[in-house]
Amino acid sequence: MKYLTKLRIEAATSMLISSDMYIYQIAERLQFNSEFHFSRVFKKYTGRSPKNYRNLYRQLIGQSPEHEAVLYLNTQ
Repeated sequence: MKYLTKLRIEAATSMLISSDMYIYQIAERLQFNSEFHFSRVFKKYTGRSPKNYRNLYRQLIGQSPEHEAVLYLNTQ
């Protein structure tokens, strides 16, 4: 179960960075029970809320897709 959750969070980081989807849409697409549950699990794995993660990424790196994994890897 942890492996699947990790994969879902990795997909979420990519979606947060590369799209303007609402957080609840990402949670639904990745089949989390609710936006709240998704946010809690996301924060457990990355140390940041999804909104904060997206804002920080955009502030530090911008919209460039080739940097997608940088922030996720630096938080582990």
